[in-house]
Amino acid sequence: MNNSVLFIGRVEQAPIELTASDKKLVRFAVAVKQFCFFEPRLFEIQSTSGVAERVLATVTKGHEVAVQGSLAVSQPFTNEAGVLIRKPFIELTRFCLCDGKP
Repeated sequence: MNNSVLFIGRVEQAPIELTASDKKLVRFAVAVKQFCFFEPRLFEIQSTSGVAERVLATVTKGHEVAVQGSLAVSQPFTNEAGVLIRKPFIELTRFCLCDGKP
């Protein structure tokens, strides 16, 4: 399987719903602990269609989730300093809640 990512982490940013060109887009962030670092890594997750509906219905800040998807890169944009940036994110294909309540 090419370009596949699977990890378990804690939801740090509650899912937010965005609408772009008649497509529902849901974004949230997951923090993953690392063995040799004190600060967890934060990954941005994006989801569309039916998976987005499930995310909105079940995922809240503090839940532990298993995330599966593919690595993607955003469209280029310019920040306040005028630097061109492309942000990586995980395009969600499936997820599973690992705990009952946050």
